[in-house]
Amino acid sequence: MMMVIMMNDSKLNSMAQIKSFLSKTKEIVFNKKSKKEAYCWIEETLSRFHYVILSKKEKGLIRRYLMKITGYSRAQLTRHIRQYRKTGQVKIKEYDRHKFEKKYTPQDISLLAQTAQVHDSPNGASLKKTLQRMAGEYGKEEYLNISHISVSHIYNLKKKVSYLRSVASYQKTNKGKAKAIGQRCKPQPQGQPGYLRVDTIHQGDRERQKGVYHINTVDELTQWEIIGAAEKITEEYLLPLLEKMIANYPFRIINFHCDNGSKYIPCAFPSEVIDSKGKIKKKYRYQDYQTPYEKLKSIPEVQKYLKDGITLEMLDEIARRYTDNEMAEKVQLARDQLFDKILAA
Repeated sequence: MMMVIMMNDSKLNSMAQIKSFLSKTKEIVFNKKSKKEAYCWIEETLSRFHYVILSKKEKGLIRRYLMKITGYSRAQLTRHIRQYRKTGQVKIKEYDRHKFEKKYTPQDISLLAQTAQVHDSPNGASLKKTLQRMAGEYGKEEYLNISHISVSHIYNLKKKVSYLRSVASYQKTNKGKAKAIGQRCKPQPQGQPGYLRVDTIHQGDRERQKGVYHINTVDELTQWEIIGAAEKITEEYLLPLLEKMIANYPFRIINFHCDNGSKYIPCAFPSEVIDSKGKIKKKYRYQDYQTPYEKLKSIPEVQKYLKDGITLEMLDEIARRYTDNEMAEKVQLARDQLFDKILAA
């Protein structure tokens, strides 16, 4: 059975009393109540007996007394006495946890979330490219810090609570691979723009009202993309729409290709390599990411592919009117307005 006894040793003021106390309490075991109280008591005892000026023999007696009451080992008590000799105090050393400096502030994470949201959550490399363009191409200083983020760290920040609170919805990357039913050969542009890939996506229904069909056209070489919408997939609705979409391309259209729903990576221009089985493999490197207009300008003698009356200077002026995020917001707004207009009809 253990009993707690509060001891007051304030009347122990001489070495003879300390020696007598130690000899009469050999069989008694003392335990400290808390580390903080033990440190305070050690400091008070060393000060009361003027430990610094005691003889070697007297110091040894005080050490035995301190070890008896606190239960500390000789090595532990030596560290406490050393601290007392240097500072005149015996204090608990506060643990200074090493913390890495946060490179990206809540404002940076908010900008990342906003950019991902207006661009319909693109992949990490495409998102980084947009951030760099906002800082470099358009001179937006608030994007300067977040534009240096690595592609892999973008996915780390996407897991943070501050990011998830800034976006309306969050969807993880789908790592599954679709099973190929058949193989359809796509056109080979041979370095020429004007070969379009066409895909249709149904908007979906809302409140039992039929949604629109999005017609997505992408140039095979430059990935220049123009999107339209039609109420129905019929010749009556599609022909006028396609004529308007083709007219908005700055270069001549040579051919169409319907990819039957296959996916592409926006703003990525992969390098093609042949594996050991003779199959063509695509490698997506970050340096291969460009905007469609940047890709178009990189084509040798690009002017000969442009429509009559269109120059690169004219396209540069158009491209500088809005930042990437501003234009994405305008597209989002126009899409919502179109959907509401059709539902109201």
